[in-house]
Amino acid sequence: MATKARKIYNWNMARGNFESGFNYENEFLMLQEELLEFGGLEKRTNIFSRFIKYITVRLRLKHIGATEHDKVDALADIIVVATGSIYKLGYDADLVMEEVIREISSRQQDPIQARLWSERGINGEKWMKDKNQDPKTIKKARFDRCKLGEHED
Repeated sequence: MATKARKIYNWNMARGNFESGFNYENEFLMLQEELLEFGGLEKRTNIFSRFIKYITVRLRLKHIGATEHDKVDALADIIVVATGSIYKLGYDADLVMEEVIREISSRQQDPIQARLWSERGINGEKWMKDKNQDPKTIKKARFDRCKLGEHED
């Protein structure tokens, strides 16, 4: 059976997320987007998100002095912090990740982008989900199944 990390790798491969390689600004923006979601801000305002993107892109917040080792260490630390936070909230992080992988894998690609990709290739673009996908076909994460003490190890 594939590890959760390997399942995430396979999910990224299927969506062409490795086509353009590592781009610091893109990765930084994706992490910021998730932090906005964590704080509940992405549903309240688009202004804060646009401000963060402006700072990141315009001021070119780069990895000045950060080695590849530093980047890997920081990303691994984010995984450690996030995993601990999930457990502190009373959830089994392994089960939570299985639910998240199940949900994101059920998403369909935007049909216009899918057509363009089949005609011209991926070109390093971000995979866009189909905003009109039938909600019944999305396997929503069931975090209620992930509460600590409510399952067998």
